[in-house]
Amino acid sequence: MIDRKTFTVPFGHVAVRDAEGRATGEVVPGSECSRCAGSGFEDKGGARLSLGRTSCAICGGAGLVRRESAAVEATRKHIAQVRKLLGMFAAEMIRRGTVHDASKFEPIEMGPLEAMQAIIDRDGPALPGSEEYKRRTDMLGPMLAHHRLNNSHHPEFYEFEYGGDCMNGVNGMDLFDLVEMFFDWRAANLDRDAGSPMSLSHSIEKYKIDPMLASILRNTADRLGYAVK
Repeated sequence: MIDRKTFTVPFGHVAVRDAEGRATGEVVPGSECSRCAGSGFEDKGGARLSLGRTSCAICGGAGLVRRESAAVEATRKHIAQVRKLLGMFAAEMIRRGTVHDASKFEPIEMGPLEAMQAIIDRDGPALPGSEEYKRRTDMLGPMLAHHRLNNSHHPEFYEFEYGGDCMNGVNGMDLFDLVEMFFDWRAANLDRDAGSPMSLSHSIEKYKIDPMLASILRNTADRLGYAVK
């Protein structure tokens, strides 16, 4: 009759086996040898969660791979998945940056823009929200209508798309549109106002942006060191 003994193997440990693969009743930190299924590896320094290779003390074979716990493996898989998804998001933002405002090079937009630039060169930029700003915006009416209809980073794109202001513009956007819109505002601020405080409150009021999203926009500006008003 074979005398069979049972024993508990603590988490992070493996059973020690002899050259014939029989358990000796001892346990050590580490993992099993991929060649002889023995446990001739003892984890040095308690770093049993890091991946590594060594040689087996039982068979001398190379290629011993430490095994991580299921929780660690799941966490690594999750991190890799998030990294992949963020990379896909970043790739789309880079693509958008490449084609941003490309419609301005069409004659229907560039003609009025050149005329407006002549006014700016002569009289200087207009303050957003001012009567002069509104007058100049009206001068660009057809150009702006075409531009906004063809560029989804403008809230007006979704007013055209869905009719009237039932969507309040920004509410029709996705994250890609929103991120591009925010940095479009910042670029316009740098171009027009030489980096003076962004007129974020004006844009928030103009597009009826709700308080939660308004806070996110302000927090983002603060995180990036942009002064706002």
